[in-house]
Amino acid sequence: MNSLREEIIMAPRKKIQIKKPSVKERVPKYPRRPVDENSNGADATEAPKGAAPVRQASKQPVVIKEVAPRHREPNKLAAHAIQPARSLEESWQRYRPQNWSQFICRLDRSGIPYLSHSKLTRLESCPRCYYREYILGEKQESDALRRGTLFHHAAKIFYAALKNGQRIKPAVSAQQIRANSLPDETLLMLRNALKLLQKNQWEKHDILAVEDCFFMDLAPGLPPIIGVPDLVLSRGDSLIIVDHKTSKSFNNLDSSQLILYAEFFRRKRSVKSIIGVFDEYRLVTDLAKINKSAFRRTPVGVDHCFLPKLIVRYRRAWKEIVFMQKNGEPKASPDCWTCNQASYSSW
Repeated sequence: MNSLREEIIMAPRKKIQIKKPSVKERVPKYPRRPVDENSNGADATEAPKGAAPVRQASKQPVVIKEVAPRHREPNKLAAHAIQPARSLEESWQRYRPQNWSQFICRLDRSGIPYLSHSKLTRLESCPRCYYREYILGEKQESDALRRGTLFHHAAKIFYAALKNGQRIKPAVSAQQIRANSLPDETLLMLRNALKLLQKNQWEKHDILAVEDCFFMDLAPGLPPIIGVPDLVLSRGDSLIIVDHKTSKSFNNLDSSQLILYAEFFRRKRSVKSIIGVFDEYRLVTDLAKINKSAFRRTPVGVDHCFLPKLIVRYRRAWKEIVFMQKNGEPKASPDCWTCNQASYSSW
């Protein structure tokens, strides 16, 4: 008995193959009935007794209602491919009667990819601040940002009037003062900076553009670059690109912004030389009581040889932007006061 059991266990097992019925051999669930001549060739099935009646198809044409697309979340990049710079420029031309800042906010809400010097510097200084400002859409406000915005607006009006042959005194309007709730100290700083603007204005130069935006395809694989030079001048065969800076002290200058602007005008115009200049205005409450000058004009090199390193920075930034879009909010920079002010206050 044991030997027979061992033979059965040790015997090779054969696989049992179950033959599946072919399509022709398959039996329908319900028997089919003959096709009626007046049924337009449509066959029917005979349901068993007690089954639910089959709903007949309506002979009326089906009307598909158009459903409005859902509003896309502002913190997601658009799924379509990167648009060329010409497409964004055409969108701005259609949107131009509106405010430039509103147009940029519209791009951010729509998730249309683009890069700028402000985005680059914001991302390099603190990835979390970039995420909250440009992806979550949180509005960043500070006294320094309001001062700089008001100064740039007054400088734009001042140089635009000079371009049209008019000489006006740069000033901040009373409406802007009320809208921004400017304290007396900030108002004094702005008025002194505008006095320095008028005193050190660019003379004997032709004004070509005052805060005119541009769109440029910087390099393959990158979204379009958007830039707004503060002031563009010409003298002879030279082009001068000016950027205004306001702060309470003179800081280290990053010429990458002017290098970017120079590359655009180098592609657009055939000029022999392009010079980048920073006009810095130190914000003080009393110009008569300062020992050092509150104005500084600094020329910087913007040659084409500086462009490859700048492209590397933009490629690195774009790669990081795509990564944080997929993985969520990144860590804050240890040097960012905005993100670490709670820890700083405990010192």
